[in-house]
Amino acid sequence: MRTQKTVLNMLSDIIPFFIMGLLGFIKIRVLIDYLGVNFVGFTTTFNQIFGYLNLAEAGFGTAIVFALYTPVIKRNKKKVNQLLSGARIVFARIGVIILIVGFILSFFVDMMIKKNPVDPFTTQILFIIFLITSTGNYFIFAPRFLLQADQNKYMINLVTNGTRILQILVEIALLMLGFGLMTIFISYFIIMFITNVIINKLAYREYPWIKLNVRPDMSTVANTKHVFVQRIGSIVALNTDSIMLAAFVGTDVAGIYAAYNYIAQFIISITSKIINATQESFGHFFASKEKEEGVNAYWEMNAFLFFIASIIFTVTYLSVNDFIRLWVGKKMLVSQFTVLLFSAVFFYRIVRGTSMVIVNGIGAFKETKWQSLFEGLLNLILSIILVQKYSINGVLISTVIAYLLTGFWFVPNYIFQKVFHKNPIAYYVNYFVNVVIMVVVLYIVQKLCTLLGFYQNTVHLGGWFLDTIIFTTIVSLIYFVIYYSTYSHFRLLVDRFKYLVVRRRK
Repeated sequence: MRTQKTVLNMLSDIIPFFIMGLLGFIKIRVLIDYLGVNFVGFTTTFNQIFGYLNLAEAGFGTAIVFALYTPVIKRNKKKVNQLLSGARIVFARIGVIILIVGFILSFFVDMMIKKNPVDPFTTQILFIIFLITSTGNYFIFAPRFLLQADQNKYMINLVTNGTRILQILVEIALLMLGFGLMTIFISYFIIMFITNVIINKLAYREYPWIKLNVRPDMSTVANTKHVFVQRIGSIVALNTDSIMLAAFVGTDVAGIYAAYNYIAQFIISITSKIINATQESFGHFFASKEKEEGVNAYWEMNAFLFFIASIIFTVTYLSVNDFIRLWVGKKMLVSQFTVLLFSAVFFYRIVRGTSMVIVNGIGAFKETKWQSLFEGLLNLILSIILVQKYSINGVLISTVIAYLLTGFWFVPNYIFQKVFHKNPIAYYVNYFVNVVIMVVVLYIVQKLCTLLGFYQNTVHLGGWFLDTIIFTTIVSLIYFVIYYSTYSHFRLLVDRFKYLVVRRRK
């Protein structure tokens, strides 16, 4: 049952996400064609600024889901209602804080954007509309956390992904009809409101006993202070690059970065959704004391993520510039070294996913908060130093260095020593071997790519996709043979998947 829910949660998120991702590529192309590359950098910078405003949320959502695991397993309805009642109060307060801080910040946003394609007054109005949309969630989405904690996240996924697809289609239509960002931002608010109303109705239908007017349990707030520090680091690390480029270089360069980063985030998000679908399972493993089963699941997921990350790194490194040329034009191309840096960043972020899902699943926020904070601050400081001289390469190099000096060693070390009570050396040896395998395969398939004529004189996206499907299949088979013959946990994962498929057919 646990595996079935994990797969259901995963598929309900991944399949619609592919649709959204493809529509997103169209949206960016339409945005560039109708408004210009500067507006891509402009909207990306808005999103990263709001990442900082959402610090007020302090990771409380993560903390409340963790707090709900045990009462959900024990079917303690009273405790669940008390926690949700407390969550409603906390989120309402968070929404008010973000509204106040965001409104004050709106007077200074224009100063933060170099080569701003929008006049200062319109920039402020757009920011306020974006602010209201972002904070609207905080006042109406508390009941959904019960769906997530009870491994019914697929219900949330179906609604949010469906309305996000609608939102992208509306945005593309409005751009092609000649409407500006003002109308598009207003459509964001309308769709946000509809989304939350539907999800809340689903929650009350699934759990009609939910009551948000009982005596609130505010104990989760105590753990939130640790999540808050962790969130600061994560948000600084993930919401620095576009702001730095827009502030010190210009929205045109931020727009180029946004095009490549969209591809990277699309790839990372797919794997993140696979990982996040397992988080509640890991939480249940450790809440029910099934730790050894959790250790085995960790190694299976770790092998799977290295397998996926290696395939993606190899194909992306060799093909992405050709895709960019066909998608948005030669003027948006970057050097192969920059592509290598992008690829290194998303490779690391994919493979660290197993460790992070353990941290979230067991609620180890206090133990990992300082690592996350140091990682974010180091990234920020290095970005400020390097962006003015090295532009996009500067912010990417800063990210790579910050990862290597902090999370790369600290989080796995904590998990193996404090959670699994095992020597972490096995993890680092495994990491090193996997990277060596990837470098060797990359060298071989690069020669193969040239020999077979992949991405040679491609003139349209259809040809690129055909080349990529064939090339990815070849690369995947190479990695599959290597991983299946090398790692027992990978073989076990494959056997588990085959068993699940056969059982569902019956």
